[in-house]
Amino acid sequence: MYLRLLCLSRGNYVACAVRAASSPKHVERHTASAVRRSQQRVPLDVDVSMGYFMTDTSVIKYGDAWRCHMPKTAEQNTKQRLARREQILRAAIPVFARMGFAEASIAEIATSARTSYGTVFLYFATKEALFRAAVLEPMAELEHIFTVDASSEIPPVEVIRRMVGAQVAYVSHQTSYLRLTQYVLGLRDRFPELAAQLFAISDRFTAQVIPVIASGQRAGELAPGKPEIVAQAYLAFLTGLGLTVLGEPSESPLWRRLAETGVRLFGPITNTRDG
Repeated sequence: MYLRLLCLSRGNYVACAVRAASSPKHVERHTASAVRRSQQRVPLDVDVSMGYFMTDTSVIKYGDAWRCHMPKTAEQNTKQRLARREQILRAAIPVFARMGFAEASIAEIATSARTSYGTVFLYFATKEALFRAAVLEPMAELEHIFTVDASSEIPPVEVIRRMVGAQVAYVSHQTSYLRLTQYVLGLRDRFPELAAQLFAISDRFTAQVIPVIASGQRAGELAPGKPEIVAQAYLAFLTGLGLTVLGEPSESPLWRRLAETGVRLFGPITNTRDG
């Protein structure tokens, strides 16, 4: 692969753009032709390997007096498109969470994503499509975090501790998304499909954690009580964190203290290990 320099005269300089060429002869012929057209009658020696072009009066490196854009590979283009799409999606979540669907504007999302208004629609056909993606695409991580690892080899109280720690840590990084999910659940008639999927995650979590609570109570690790009520109280606790603890850095000690509070909702007996 060789480079062909498309040249245009500008005063004492020759500005060039790079294109692919099939042979060194093509480089020489096209360069000479461009110089003649520009009426800049100076010899031009092309050193492709070093990335320079030379006139009789100056040596100009790529990027100094002109910009060089090599064609991207298909893989590079795909990565760039995916990164831009993710950038727009991440910018949309806090805007939708703060303003709701009706009041959120594509212009504000574009500004937050540091892109143009029109670029948003290259990746999301409509505002509705962007909103759906903002709710649905992070949902896989949400469900993973709310899946209880109830290994029979781990004491129930330790399962609870690990679960609460992971979930509070998730909340500390994803407060905007959790507020968005609460917005959807609060308007379940407006967004029935999205709300149904969120409720399904909640129901599966409850079904998984209730046996862990019951097992811990039977083993004397957790205080007696109705496991269903404990599970619902804990879900309400997490929901409250997402709605009320705003702007707190994820590394703040507050989150550790909140995780400890979350564990206490399950009623750990004091003669078990308490963090």
